[in-house]
Amino acid sequence: MKKVVSFLGLAVLLCSTAHAQTEIIGGQPVPQGDPLTKSSVAVIGYFFDEGGYYATYCSGTLIARDLVLTAAHCVAGRHVDSIYIGFGQTVEPLKILSGMKNGSIIRTKQYKVHEDFSGDVKNDVALILLAKPAKMDFTPAPILGPASELKIGMLLTLAGFGLTKETSSQTSKALQTVTVTLVKIIDSILVGDQTQRKGACNGDSGGPAYLKGVTGNWIVAGITRGPHENAKDCHHYGEYTYISKHLDFILDTAKDWVVTPPAIADL
Repeated sequence: MKKVVSFLGLAVLLCSTAHAQTEIIGGQPVPQGDPLTKSSVAVIGYFFDEGGYYATYCSGTLIARDLVLTAAHCVAGRHVDSIYIGFGQTVEPLKILSGMKNGSIIRTKQYKVHEDFSGDVKNDVALILLAKPAKMDFTPAPILGPASELKIGMLLTLAGFGLTKETSSQTSKALQTVTVTLVKIIDSILVGDQTQRKGACNGDSGGPAYLKGVTGNWIVAGITRGPHENAKDCHHYGEYTYISKHLDFILDTAKDWVVTPPAIADL
């Protein structure tokens, strides 16, 4: 059983690899006001080492007014008080107090990791309950329903606050987006082609892999997980957890928390 190699865990490795490439991983910044900025969020952590500091370390998706979907490996084992969610086209963790005051950064009330996640590739999904609902400026994205048939060759639009260069250790303050091609479906894992040196990297873990709905709206189909087959970089193939395979976990958790469940949409 292979262990998880997440985009979250690639930073030190990539920065110390002499032959790492310097091409931009995120395709382009998302413009202010773009619909992608309304549901794609940053996961900010408080890190106690070196005197303590705040930094974006993962991404996520707003799927209900007070629910954020992310990867299990982004939150498992972390103290709930050290996790914050950042909203908008740009996120500045160092201004966390002003962000919390104006509603662009919200504390985590609690989170739940999939009960069958054990550090392996499977079930890398978690839900975060916000301490207060997101402002009306932001729009939850629906999640893909089980009736939709995914096909090889479909285009997945990724969004996140991760690295824009593999050789950097600094995640982006601005939301980035890139499109990759779906090349393989393995049970509950979607695999995208990142061989064109465009795709998810460190800091994008937990972020959305969107598909366009019939009305042009963004539907979340996957959660960015990590490199496929333990690749040691971000420019081979990427894996995204297939959300439709985890609807029971998502809906049951929302019910347990007595919150409005996310909308479900088909292509």
